[in-house]
Amino acid sequence: MQVVPIRVNGLINQSVILSPSVATSHPVQHVYWNLQTHTIASFTNSQLTVIRNEFKGRLEILDDGRALRIGQLTLHDSGLYFVTITFMDNTNLDASYNLTVYEPVPTPSIKTEAIEKTSDWCNVTLRCSIPTNTSSLSYTWKYRHGDSDYQWYNNPGDTIQMSLQLESWDMEVLCIVHNPADQKNSSPAKFCTNRMGQSRRTEKGKGQITILKYKSTIV
Repeated sequence: MQVVPIRVNGLINQSVILSPSVATSHPVQHVYWNLQTHTIASFTNSQLTVIRNEFKGRLEILDDGRALRIGQLTLHDSGLYFVTITFMDNTNLDASYNLTVYEPVPTPSIKTEAIEKTSDWCNVTLRCSIPTNTSSLSYTWKYRHGDSDYQWYNNPGDTIQMSLQLESWDMEVLCIVHNPADQKNSSPAKFCTNRMGQSRRTEKGKGQITILKYKSTIV
C-alpha cells in the first residue's frame, strides 16, 4: 500500500482517471475499488461489477483492468479511494488516491474600488470580483503596457493597489481566478486612460472606498 495517497483533482460533471503505476505485464485476474471502507466496484473475468448505486453508469475500466475512469463527477465523489489489483501470477498491487472534486470557477470581472488622479499620477484600487460564492479560490494578477507581454503582479489576493506615473497610464490589467481543477480570466481592462485630471481629483467606483496604502509602484 502506498504510504501517501496520490492527489487527484476533478471538476463537477467532468471525469477523472485513477491509474496505478503497474510494473508487471501479467494479465489482471481481479480488481477491487473502494471509497473509504466501502467497495464500489470489482473487475473479474474482464467483467466490471458496480456495487454502489451512486456510481452506476459512471464507471469505466481502462487498460485491461489497470485503471478506472469516474465520469459525471459530483462533490460527493471526493474522498480516499483504494485499489487492489491481483495479477495472473498471484502478485498484488495496492494503491490509493485522494480525490477532490471542485466546482467550476465563475468568470471574474475587475471592479474599481477607488481611483485618485493628478496630472502626473493615477492611484487605483482594483478588486477581482466573481458573481457567486465559490470556495477554494485563489487570485493572481497580470499587467502589461501597450503590446508588451503580460507580467505577473506580485499580489496573491483579490484586491490590488497601484500607483502609476503618467507614462504608465496605458497599463492593461488582467485577473485570474483558479482552484486546483479550473481557472477563468477576466477581460483585459484599463483604468487610468480616461478623463485625465486637470487638477487633483478623486473618482469613486463601485464598492466601498478605502484609504489607499500603496503596496507597489509600477513605472
